[in-house]
Amino acid sequence: MATILYEDAWAAVSLDPATGLVRYTRTALPYGDLADMERSFAGVESVAARVTPAMKLLVDLRLAPPRNDRAFEGRSLGVLQAFARRFGGMATLVRTAVGKLQTARLAKERGAEANVFDDEAAALAFLVG
Repeated sequence: MATILYEDAWAAVSLDPATGLVRYTRTALPYGDLADMERSFAGVESVAARVTPAMKLLVDLRLAPPRNDRAFEGRSLGVLQAFARRFGGMATLVRTAVGKLQTARLAKERGAEANVFDDEAAALAFLVG
């Protein structure tokens, strides 16, 4: 059973101790501004001390409202990338083909492997076998 490590109006971070899987789930609530995003990411970052390199990260963006302005993309990717570096593996779960393309493009821009899925079972199989 998963344990909630952090939760706010925009995101939740949970840990399944049996599999070592940490799930970052973005809610459907849009950020009102960059300050909202910063507050949420600060909360997410607060759980970083509980992460070990053996853990895997699933970033679930299926509910996230579409957004592609550069200020948002740049800041969100920087924070998420810093958080993701702590894990032994990462996959991103999106809802649409456009989401897959955008996520793959952003991963390429930062020199990372995308590991983007639109199927939860496939993403989980990739991360925990």
